[in-house]
Amino acid sequence: MIDLSWMRAALIGLTCLVACTDDGMGADEAADGDGPCVPNQSEACACPGGGNGAQVCEQDGSGFGPCACDTGDGDTTGDGDTTGDGGWDGESVPSWSNHIVPLLYDSCGAGINGCHSREAYAAAVASDCRGWLSLEDQPLGAEFYAGADIGQPTGCPDMPLHDRLVSLAPWQCAADSRYVTAGSTEASYMWQKIQGQNLCEVSPGLLSKSMPPPDSGIVLTETEKLMIEAWIVAGSPNDN
Repeated sequence: MIDLSWMRAALIGLTCLVACTDDGMGADEAADGDGPCVPNQSEACACPGGGNGAQVCEQDGSGFGPCACDTGDGDTTGDGDTTGDGGWDGESVPSWSNHIVPLLYDSCGAGINGCHSREAYAAAVASDCRGWLSLEDQPLGAEFYAGADIGQPTGCPDMPLHDRLVSLAPWQCAADSRYVTAGSTEASYMWQKIQGQNLCEVSPGLLSKSMPPPDSGIVLTETEKLMIEAWIVAGSPNDN
């Protein structure tokens, strides 16, 4: 899991709903400022010319790298749509490919390094193939996409985005949890992150952030929230 016209004008798609995350959805639980952080973790940052960008934690965890700011028009889907809801009529079951995937790209920075792109994802057998969530709509997981092990196998299979959402547990939550549980918003961590409730612990006493992060300046519109809710309640269908 936006004022997408503003976001695109701000030159970058950012952390969304769901999680810059894997948060539980994303790599959004970064430390503030220049303090220690988790390698490859990312968070929103302010761009010099205004708007938001993303910064990624250094490999040694010493702090965040420079703020990456796009200079394009922000239309990460390439279809020219700037509404964020893909023209959803508000009544029919939202389409995975026509509504949900574009929203994830536009609101979560799925195609932007440092947000929810593949660079943030590092699946590993030792962690039940969980990792910082990538919302990129491509089969991912079989290799590392950043860091010293880039290109090396993880021991996990490549999984399409829909499979990752409905099959994998968020890295900081219980092993039997899921980002999306078909038919149940209460059991879907993606929805809980959007609502800012029932958040899992990143570390003892420190809860994961809601999505979009409160300090990101990005807000999901009610229509976008309803669209995600309707898709989950309808059974999270995949029309690919």
